[in-house]
Amino acid sequence: MKTAHAVLILAGVGAARLVQAGQHNRQRNVLRAVQVHQEYLETLTSDSTLLEISVSPEEDLTLEDHRALVHANRLICILAMKFRLGLLSEETLRIQARKIMERKWFRTYWARYGGFREFEAQDRIDRRFTAVFSDEFSVYPEDEAVREESAA
Repeated sequence: MKTAHAVLILAGVGAARLVQAGQHNRQRNVLRAVQVHQEYLETLTSDSTLLEISVSPEEDLTLEDHRALVHANRLICILAMKFRLGLLSEETLRIQARKIMERKWFRTYWARYGGFREFEAQDRIDRRFTAVFSDEFSVYPEDEAVREESAA
């Protein structure tokens, strides 16, 4: 093998390692951000004063209602992280979303904040995630009262 070929092969291997290192770094950053967010939500739900401060004056929620919505947010965030990291396929995510939407508080959460999650979606993965959850939320037309309450 000529020296030029060997150099090209080494350059290719080096480039591949740089790409892989970048992907691992992004994954570590996602994991750390989710960990910090989950710790914050745990602190929020365990401290009534912080929970009370976090309720927007426009939202007519009791502390227990807000706590239930924060718990819904926690699980949805975990699923979003797993989907982003490739630990859930779109099909598996849809199964999870369908199961979650069987519970009133998750439907209430999505009715209130699903639009915001769609607005803040940064890339195709976020958009796909919110589309799956919105699709599964729309299966429950009997929740018009939840939708109207959230719009108020």
